[in-house]
Amino acid sequence: MLPRSLRSRGDPGLFTTQGNSRRSRQRGRLFLLTALPLLVILSIPATPVSADNSRGAAIAAEEGGANPSESREGAENIIDTGSADGLLEMARLLATEFDVSVQAAFDRLKHQEAVAPLTEKWRRQYSTAFGGAYHAKGFAPRTTVRWIGRIPAEVELDVKQAAVDIVFETSATASEKALIAKSEQLFDALTDAKIDVLSTAPDSVEQRIIVAVAPTASQGPMLAELNQIIADFGTSSIPIEMSVVRTAAGAFQASTAYGGTAAVLSGTSQHKCTMAFAVRRGNTYGLLSAGHCPNNLDYVDPSSGATSALTFVREYEGYYGDYAWYSMTDSVAAQFHTSSHASGRRYVTSIKSANQINIGDTYCFYGRATNRPSCGTVKYNNTCHRGGDHDVCNQVRVRNVYGRYGDSGGPWYVGSKAVGVHTGCFGSGCGNNTTRQDQSFTPVSLAEDGLGVAVITR
Repeated sequence: MLPRSLRSRGDPGLFTTQGNSRRSRQRGRLFLLTALPLLVILSIPATPVSADNSRGAAIAAEEGGANPSESREGAENIIDTGSADGLLEMARLLATEFDVSVQAAFDRLKHQEAVAPLTEKWRRQYSTAFGGAYHAKGFAPRTTVRWIGRIPAEVELDVKQAAVDIVFETSATASEKALIAKSEQLFDALTDAKIDVLSTAPDSVEQRIIVAVAPTASQGPMLAELNQIIADFGTSSIPIEMSVVRTAAGAFQASTAYGGTAAVLSGTSQHKCTMAFAVRRGNTYGLLSAGHCPNNLDYVDPSSGATSALTFVREYEGYYGDYAWYSMTDSVAAQFHTSSHASGRRYVTSIKSANQINIGDTYCFYGRATNRPSCGTVKYNNTCHRGGDHDVCNQVRVRNVYGRYGDSGGPWYVGSKAVGVHTGCFGSGCGNNTTRQDQSFTPVSLAEDGLGVAVITR
């Protein structure tokens, strides 16, 4: 069951098409985060939560439709077994951003994508024993998988057959699933107490839950209530360690045809959001973006600057994420921009399942307001945010990526694989496209399932 604070938002799996409906309100979006991290170290009894991230059975039944720092020299010597998915192009971007060789970045990306199907399988088959997966720091092609108790023989065989560098660590005290469940329970308790601005994130690397609240909750009666909630939440088997860090006021702020393109408020030149990927439902085609974006948007052609009307179809903001889609009469293509130039456009070749996203994965993002591709590594999965007029969960938080207002809804990707839909930014520097901040996105597979659409692939 959903946390009480999220139940009124409905189950996105049971959708009704809203046609040309419009919201009367515009959202100032998700103000959250940056002050007062409270570190909650947990040894957790399993309270599992399940989520099926399969890619829309109803859509699948339909016909597919059209409409170590080293020298960066020597990239031409790479045997590019992943060029079909754009991994080599992404590796060149990473090499420039992080001062590593193209080969090192390319090897890490290939490893990341090879490991993803294995961890997805283990999450499903061994949910009470799987303690989480995370990649080595830097660009080493190695992954650590936490486990509770003995490693199943089938898992060891999977690793041997895949011939990937995976090591196992068997000291986990809580499954990843239980950690996520407990994090969501804590989020529900804090939102019930009407703490306005907060975030919870399960940290499977350190086996803990990270809680962050705004400075207003770190003083006087509010702090006392916060301390009491955490004390009540814990038990003798759940040790809690809290540290208070005073910082300047900050927030999680949503930065409010082809994907990776601009959308303006209808009839104006006011840039509001970025479109992510082309989608279809039946014989209707359109574009995916963020659920908190305005409904009355026009698509901006990236070459001519001409606008075309977008028709709002459906949105969702809540437990399953933050996403929406808009139909249009223009033809759409299975391509998205990673820069403002036509040369920066690439095909979508596949979709990454939410269950394949691991801590330490490297993904890139492009928002039309920032107008520069930028990449970072996953810090937390399954985070929940409260701010403004709604709560959002199932967010992936990524370290140190450029972003600003107007990037909301933009595409997250790895190579040519669609990964996520941009939600917003953490920190008081949000809005400044010269400063790296942590950013957040909804896995695109959740948006597909919730909206009943399919991202169009080549």
